[in-house]
Amino acid sequence: MWKRRLSIFILLAILAASVQWEPAPVKSAAPVQIFLPYIHNTIPIVVSESRLSYTKRGSIEVRRNVMNIGVQPIYNVAVQVDFFDKAGQWVISSTWGTAFTPTVSMQRNPFEVDSGGGYSIGSYTTKIISWTREGPAEFLPLTVVYSDTTRYIDMLYVDAVFRNDNPVPLKNVIAYAWSLNQYLSYDASPLSNPIAPGETITYTQGIDYGMPPVYILGMGSADP
Repeated sequence: MWKRRLSIFILLAILAASVQWEPAPVKSAAPVQIFLPYIHNTIPIVVSESRLSYTKRGSIEVRRNVMNIGVQPIYNVAVQVDFFDKAGQWVISSTWGTAFTPTVSMQRNPFEVDSGGGYSIGSYTTKIISWTREGPAEFLPLTVVYSDTTRYIDMLYVDAVFRNDNPVPLKNVIAYAWSLNQYLSYDASPLSNPIAPGETITYTQGIDYGMPPVYILGMGSADP
């Protein structure tokens, strides 16, 4: 009997050795697709400080600044202000450009929008509707190394010193100081041209009915 069992065991061993065992296939996980947001032409501008005032003819005047938070100058910024009544219903929209064509890196540029008379305004919203990276020349900022203000009756005088920290001389140099509270608008003041790298230049401007804070801007175009 034991010989018969031994023969069966040997036969099973021979059969097992002759069979090629393959591991069971492992099911792979389905590929995961991750979709990242595609950002195109991100707006490098923010709308910052604001002041709302009522005019004698019954309109609402909005004065605000835009600021270039990018590294390259931008041009021809257009701003739209939507006015709403006290119930939140849209009343009228007004579009205007900034005071200066170029807005250089990390500098502000003021704009002013009026609602027009005959409306009861309760609130407003502001948005950038257009801008471009192409301008008549490449404008670069001047650095404000000193500034101070002095009041005389209703006039606020601003004294500043600008320095050209760019590696190239700047021409068509302008400077401007403003307050969102000022009564009249002023054009930018031309300064001496050109300003060499490292050179400083002084600047003074009066702001009619100006109140702090005061914003100071200086820039010039790079030589081609």
